[in-house]
Order: sequence, then structure tokens, then C-alpha cells
Amino acid sequence: MDEAVLTQLTNGSVLLNMRHRSAPSLGRGIAISHDDGATFGPITFDSTLISPVCQASCVSFGGATFFSNPADSKGRDKITIRKSKDNAQTWPEALLIHKGPTYGYSCLVKGELAIGPSHQGGLLFESVNKTIQFTRFNVNMTEDQTKTTKTTKVDARRKSVASTAIDPGFDEFSRLLLKLPEHTWGSCGSGHMHV
Repeated sequence: MDEAVLTQLTNGSVLLNMRHRSAPSLGRGIAISHDDGATFGPITFDSTLISPVCQASCVSFGGATFFSNPADSKGRDKITIRKSKDNAQTWPEALLIHKGPTYGYSCLVKGELAIGPSHQGGLLFESVNKTIQFTRFNVNMTEDQTKTTKTTKVDARRKSVASTAIDPGFDEFSRLLLKLPEHTWGSCGSGHMHV
């Protein structure tokens, strides 16, 4: 087990969600703590959270828990956000963010975004060609969200922003990203995508 992420669930328990070598066949490794993380129960596997061997992100806010990863057991494709309203027991809602290949790492923003429309969450993920993408998603996981999701691409090599689909909130975020030194690019949860 490695590249673990922790989140405090709405019932107060702490969820430990882990990458492991058998994730493509078993799903993500999980363990629960009922004493604020002092001890954890046995490791089990959540077969709903299909995954290649890859980092993932998990946060809780607004009475729900959100999980993001490449939801494909064969490769780092299909960046997907899942939502649970029952303390990570089930993940009935899912939103496909990016269908094609990626580098796989993602980082959910904990809480609704302060700029832009209400009920919007945020996700950073490593896309192709060494780019970091930021996308907004409706935290209610509505059907029409796939039509309205906007993405900003930031090229880590050139420190440039793609000129398509950038609204004022994205532009401000992108300008902030471009001021960061290159060593800050990577994944969150395991120490790579600190923004």
C-alpha cells in the first residue's frame, strides 16, 4: 500500500484510501479509524473504486465525500469524480471529467469554489503532454454538467495557459499557477501536486 490519502467523513470517522499493486483487480485499499486516526481497522478493498496502480484524491465537504482518479483498471484513462453521501459505503454518483489518456494524478479542491457559479467544486489533474488541467464540476453531480465543464490547461514546461474555455475564475487560477516554481507540479495527497 502506498500513496494514501486521508479524509474525515461526515460521521467523524477517518477514511484512509490507498493505492496498491492489486488495485486493477481488487479496487482501492481502504481502512477506517473511529478514534481520530490513532488506530485503523483492517484494510479492505472497495471494488467500486476501480483503478490502475495510480494516486487518487479524496475530500469530504458539504455532507458528502468526493473521490477522483483514473477510473479504468487497464490504464490511466477516464478521470472520474465519484460522490458518496453515506460515509464512503457506496459511490452511486459518478462524473466523467476526461475520457482519454492522462498521466493519472488528480487533486480535488476541498470545498466549493469561492469564485464563479455556486455549487462548483474544482479538480486539478495531470493531462497529456505534461499539462496540468483545472476543471470545475457541479457538486450536485447533475446530468448537464458534462456539457458545461470548462477546463483550463497549463503547460508546465512553457508555463503557458491554453486560450480556449477560460473564464475569469479560471484565468485568475491559471495566473496563480504560472507563478509557482516548477518543482511544485505533481500530485496531491502523496506530495506531488501542492498548489
